Amino acid sequence: MKTSKVFALLGHTYPDKEWRREPYIVEGEGRHAILFACNGTAIHNPFESDCGRFEMSDRYGLSEYHAKLMRIHNLGFEAQVSDGVQPLSFVFDCVVDEIRRHPAADPERLLDAFEFTPVNVGKGELANIVVNPDDSYLSIMDRNGDTLPRTMEDLWIRLFDASGSMIKSYCARELSS
Repeated sequence: MKTSKVFALLGHTYPDKEWRREPYIVEGEGRHAILFACNGTAIHNPFESDCGRFEMSDRYGLSEYHAKLMRIHNLGFEAQVSDGVQPLSFVFDCVVDEIRRHPAADPERLLDAFEFTPVNVGKGELANIVVNPDDSYLSIMDRNGDTLPRTMEDLWIRLFDASGSMIKSYCARELSS
């Protein structure tokens, strides 16, 4: 969803909050994060306390849906303020939620939202990946592991740590032998 739509939705739904757009640049492209003020601190991730050290179970009064929408929108900003490290476990969980909710949907919109990049991973196999500066990464392929998925239920997502060890994996349907 575009910044203007997310900003309008959150501002309309939570008029008691002081909302603002924060410009930032990723790979030469200008973007805007959506933030709100709380105790003099700009909040870009409603799942964390204003100091960034604690989980916020009440999400500053935002519904879980709106808090996730805001956090997804601000992932590029979050990566920038945290030296390029994205919360890949959060992205993994969001992708799995979308697979479960919309199994027949085209995954392209979701892959674009999380800035997955299609790459040739060898032997003619294609994957969509997101790589952190620490070399941890997410990989998305079809359920056979050889090309890009056509629907969400064909998607196989895997999270790898910096050493290349798989941390977790999810596929909506059984993998073919």
